[in-house]
This record gives sequence, C-alpha cells and structure tokens, in this order.
Amino acid sequence: MLKHLNKNQEAQKIQKALEKTLLKGIMTPDLGGSAGTMEMARAIKEELVE
Repeated sequence: MLKHLNKNQEAQKIQKALEKTLLKGIMTPDLGGSAGTMEMARAIKEELVE
C-alpha cells in the first residue's frame, strides 16, 4: 500500500523491520511460530524504533 502511495522509503523501513523480526524467530502461527498478532506488531515496532 505504501509503495502504491509513493511512500517507498517508509515501505522499505517497515519491510526491513519485518525481516529483522522474522530472523529473530518471532513469527505468527501461520509462519511456524507462536507469536500473537499484537506480539508480532510490537516486535516490528521495536525494530522500527532502533
């Protein structure tokens, strides 16, 4: 959605935060993990802040 709105830099930041979160092993059940939706969102947010 952000790319569609020409917010490419913001989209890239979120994508990188998501990738870092997944590399840490924090995943929702559909990806093989046990994190809930809010736990996943918090983990991604923490990566954005760092």
